[in-house]
Amino acid sequence: MISFNVLIKLYKTPKFLQCQLCSLSGSQRLNLVLCGSNRELKSSISDLILGQRERRPESRSVCVRRESEVCGRLISLVELPALYRSQLSEEEVMRETLRCVSLCDPGVHAFLLVLPEGRLTDEDKREMEKIQNIFCSKVDNHLMVLFTTEHAVSGNTTDFIRHNKTAKKPADSSGQRYRILETKVGKNSKQVPELLDEIEKTLTTKPYSLYMYVQAQEERVQQRLQESHKEELSLMQIKTSFN
Repeated sequence: MISFNVLIKLYKTPKFLQCQLCSLSGSQRLNLVLCGSNRELKSSISDLILGQRERRPESRSVCVRRESEVCGRLISLVELPALYRSQLSEEEVMRETLRCVSLCDPGVHAFLLVLPEGRLTDEDKREMEKIQNIFCSKVDNHLMVLFTTEHAVSGNTTDFIRHNKTAKKPADSSGQRYRILETKVGKNSKQVPELLDEIEKTLTTKPYSLYMYVQAQEERVQQRLQESHKEELSLMQIKTSFN
């Protein structure tokens, strides 16, 4: 696990400071972060939300930010690389998650967890756990799950969750904030405006800020130290019992 000192070191790097300086004023902007294990699926949802296609860098290990005006709103959308089962080291994972939040001044209004329709894979589940572990419990207050499908959905979202048992856990983690997005739709679809309306109504009161992120890493370090201390005490008790 990365130490808090390393996090502070990353926070002070010129590259990170440059990210802060290049961020636009966030007062009138809706900051969204797409996360999940499937890069192609995240790219597809990004194109759908922004209403335009764009070529991505070949690297799968860096944050990609795009901006566009959608339905009268300025949308800043960051695609976060997969954190679980990636080629990134722990330090690189922390660097990209830190950079992700820094690109979303004054904070992330919504973390959109992109999941495929159907049975969730172990990789999908581990990715969600990794996100919650790094950003800590406060991320749940800013989380919305996007279940994606290529075909028209019959019935409502409640029916979808009831018939898809593996979808219940991510839906519960997000406080029942979830939507089903059809990826094969025309430009006149109402699903993107409805998604943005729901985000503004439920998730924009207090964005997930850079301060919250740093605070989360402090909590992670303290928790790890406490666990290490408990292990040491347990070993001491075992040794004492044999003496």
